[in-house]
Amino acid sequence: MLGIFNKDRFIANKYFHLLVMLVISLAFAPEIEKGISKPGIHIITFTLMVTIILCLRVAVTNKKLFWICVSIEVVEYTVGRVASNISNAAIANPLSNINLLMSCCFIGMTIVLLMGSMFKKEKVDTDTILGGICVYLLIGVFWALVYICLNNLDNGIIKFDEGASLFYFSYSTLTTLGYGDIVPKGNFGMMLANFEAIAGQVYLTIFVARLVGLHIAEKTYALRKEGSGQKAENQQG
Repeated sequence: MLGIFNKDRFIANKYFHLLVMLVISLAFAPEIEKGISKPGIHIITFTLMVTIILCLRVAVTNKKLFWICVSIEVVEYTVGRVASNISNAAIANPLSNINLLMSCCFIGMTIVLLMGSMFKKEKVDTDTILGGICVYLLIGVFWALVYICLNNLDNGIIKFDEGASLFYFSYSTLTTLGYGDIVPKGNFGMMLANFEAIAGQVYLTIFVARLVGLHIAEKTYALRKEGSGQKAENQQG
């Protein structure tokens, strides 16, 4: 087991592992959204949850906030498992909505904590850049969960054909792609979609651009320092 999980290697590449799990999870997002009970789907979602918690454990210095976040996820996971095993819709549906609400809280808190951790970093390495990408993908997950939750409460907030994925709609909105096959209905739904599109663009143009700029500046400084050192050595020789 120790040979499989190397703590130091995970710490150095924590966001790479999270990015891999996010990409895998998003590839199966429509099946996850439909609640298809397959062992593989449960393994993917559980592994993603564990990976997020491990990343938070490494990145977050405020342990109180970390344990609050973990507690939210434990409640969410427990409620979800209970809801999936209840056949009575009158009980299962409210539990599913609570499960979605807790998921929104967990993902939202994860986004805030990871952004805060990366914003405080004095040295930006490649893994930190990957962390910025992870947060961008998590923003899409957060809004997808919000749409699913609200659509369960008010079936008319998003207009889409049966079988369509609100994860697909979320990322189309986040990237301002907007094919038009799924559209928000009513002022509230439209404003939510606007907020997501704005959040996605602001995040990319400010936060990710800042991380990339700091990373390039550090690389440039290191190369100049190395070149100056070699020049000094040649002059002494």
